[in-house]
Amino acid sequence: MGDYARLHDTFVRLCEIRSPTGEEREIADTLLAEVRALGLEVSEDDAAGAARAGAGNIVARLPGKSDEWVMFCAHIDTVPHSGQVEVVEADGIFRSAGETILGADNKAAVAVFMELVARHAEASGEPPIGIELVLTVAEEQGLRGAKAFDAPSLRSKCGFVLDHSSS
Repeated sequence: MGDYARLHDTFVRLCEIRSPTGEEREIADTLLAEVRALGLEVSEDDAAGAARAGAGNIVARLPGKSDEWVMFCAHIDTVPHSGQVEVVEADGIFRSAGETILGADNKAAVAVFMELVARHAEASGEPPIGIELVLTVAEEQGLRGAKAFDAPSLRSKCGFVLDHSSS
């Protein structure tokens, strides 16, 4: 596939999986299967109850050549919406084909992070430093998944969190 074809395909596929807060199970199962297929160590925490979510937070790890780690975090839920999302692309712009949301918040970040780990896993299986991928639930309704996450369990000293508020 071209440099961006897989990324675009992943983005569209993820957007078309319904995942409003409280209904994250299908997107979580999809992502769990995909990171396992890449050979990453993966787990789902028990935050679903506390976060009033349809799944727990996901942590996937790809060890690196050193003992250092960096964390990348995004959320997998969307705002509430009715109907199925159908993504259309025209002139490099992705939109919802109907009256529903696109879900790019935050599936754009999830797709990029999935591409990041896929490229490293496929190329050598070992990036220069370890990658921790944290995918949280129930962000759209008060960061409930992130608040229930056991942050001290992370190996990373630093990280990048996309699309979370500071409240």
